Amino acid sequence: MTIKSLLLGSAASLVAVSGAQAADAIIIEPEPVEYVRVCDAYGAGYYYIPGTETCLSINGYVRFQLGFSSDDDAANNGLFGFEDDTYNASVRGRVNFDARSETEFGTLRSYLRFQGDLQPDLDETIGEDGNVDMESAFIQLGGLTMGYTGSFYSVGGRSDLYGDDNLNDGSGSDTILVGYTYAANGLAIGISVEDDDTNDFAPDVVGYVAYEWDAYGIFGAVAYDEEVTVTNDDGWAAKIGATYASDRFGFKLVGLYADSGNAHAPGTGDGDLGDLGGTAFGNGSEWSVIASMQFAATDNLTFGLGGQYFWNFYETGDPFDETDVDGFQVEAIAVWEPVENLSILTGVAYRDLVDEPDGADDGELEGVIRFTRSF
Repeated sequence: MTIKSLLLGSAASLVAVSGAQAADAIIIEPEPVEYVRVCDAYGAGYYYIPGTETCLSINGYVRFQLGFSSDDDAANNGLFGFEDDTYNASVRGRVNFDARSETEFGTLRSYLRFQGDLQPDLDETIGEDGNVDMESAFIQLGGLTMGYTGSFYSVGGRSDLYGDDNLNDGSGSDTILVGYTYAANGLAIGISVEDDDTNDFAPDVVGYVAYEWDAYGIFGAVAYDEEVTVTNDDGWAAKIGATYASDRFGFKLVGLYADSGNAHAPGTGDGDLGDLGGTAFGNGSEWSVIASMQFAATDNLTFGLGGQYFWNFYETGDPFDETDVDGFQVEAIAVWEPVENLSILTGVAYRDLVDEPDGADDGELEGVIRFTRSF
């Protein structure tokens, strides 16, 4: 055997061995990547959760503001909630999670909102470290709504006001509720039972009806408060309103009534005119009317103006006793959006009583500048 033959044979053997080892090797294939897909069924900002048919939107904002108040009673009770003798700096962060999917019973939706506020100069209960709260959490299936959200007395948001929404339409605070809404061809009818935080089995009951066509709309709502604070008697409230909304201009006119200072009386809650009267009154008024409008001067500059008048405030000690004291409040704002998703709001608000009773505070003037970055 020649050296040449020996070398060729060795090379062939090595090739055979290498081929056998290659055939026996374990090759790990990479997992296929499932990219996030856009879901356009519910508007902009929704994406499919990978591996599901559920669409999710995550949005919110970060807000910084400064403000002043002429009030001298050192209480954060004005329209913007400011104290006097300080620049009223505050910061807020909000995150919303909105998940939706389609079922044979309609859209299945879950909504969750977390919000944190930092305002050391305004509220000692929040303090310098701020707080984070669950502001809203509810489930919807078709027309059914259950969870923690705004009262149906807001008529599905139709009575929310233009401007900074500081005027009081009696909607009250968020609450735990179960309600159903029927909506078709511009008509909406809703009814709900709502927790009144009185630790009994009887809930409040709220109903509304609304109709919208073209740029116009009308609505009405009635609320029954099963147990009014202090007296534990029951009470009720009602509202009726008209709306107009075009590309540049919007207007709302709302009339309100309450037979007592119940949870949905106009002006009930922090920031209402009753605060100017100390402990004499402050449980809302019997009658009220609101006019609220906004005008988009350009694509990035909007003006808002609103006013509200109250007739006959109810006493704080007995929310069924009348005081025959009236009051009013007005608000004007301008919102400029220099770049996308950044808005700068400047606003001024004034409130006062008519024929002020003895011991009541003078009128209060407040102003605010607010920077909001949305996402």
